[in-house]
Amino acid sequence: MTDREDLDEQIWRTFIGCGVSDEKTPRVASGKELQETLRGNHRFVFSLIHKFNQPVTAPYSERDDIIVISDEAHRTQAGKFARNMRLALPNASFLGFTGTPLFKHDELTRRIFGSYISRYDFKRSEEDQSTVRLVYENRGEKLGLARLDLNDRIAAKIEEAELNPDQEALLERLLGQDYEVITADDRLDKLADDFV
Repeated sequence: MTDREDLDEQIWRTFIGCGVSDEKTPRVASGKELQETLRGNHRFVFSLIHKFNQPVTAPYSERDDIIVISDEAHRTQAGKFARNMRLALPNASFLGFTGTPLFKHDELTRRIFGSYISRYDFKRSEEDQSTVRLVYENRGEKLGLARLDLNDRIAAKIEEAELNPDQEALLERLLGQDYEVITADDRLDKLADDFV
């Protein structure tokens, strides 16, 4: 289970390339097709979380031998589609992969999936030579926050609010929308000058 077509294709191809599945392995194209497919008996099913877009009035499958593996679990596992998925597969086990914690104190993914089974951090990836060394040079145009304690104040207010998982997911999405600020023309011009 993932949240982007290109990731779905990549994972599907990886399973085929490893000889674990073949071209006939289901990749569902709609919510209705997903419902029918999950009622069947397939070894693997590849899909997007967005295909859980149908209201769930009865489980799609009550089997207890289904394991849902969610890639990019930090992005889409706290909203309506994820809730539909868990209602549709009430006895399934869920395993989430994430490489991108959104906030320093983010516990949402861990609350949804439970404790970490394994951690493979960037340093280990570099040591294994599966990732090239990342060099970060802090320079260029700064955003210049007026209040340095802003993140701590936001985190405190969020904690006070006692939000449910859907509300937390929405808030994370809204707080993460800094695209217009960081792509403002005058800022990009300064970044380009600095880069050149």
